Amino acid sequence: MRARGRGRGNSAAAGTLFTIFEPGGRVLGYFEIPEGMSVVEAGEDYILFRLRDELGVQTVQLWPLER
Repeated sequence: MRARGRGRGNSAAAGTLFTIFEPGGRVLGYFEIPEGMSVVEAGEDYILFRLRDELGVQTVQLWPLER
């Protein structure tokens, strides 16, 4: 599975729409990235995000993908 979106590197502004593809290229779904988050990795059933708060402290969140 691959995720593609518009942004600089792995970061994107709030409102950036990502498309999720299966290995064969078929579109599986879409998601919009929340403000302050960047995609670190996308797997078969998850997306790993990095967040940076107003003080510059970074944390990560793991979101499940449901089919």
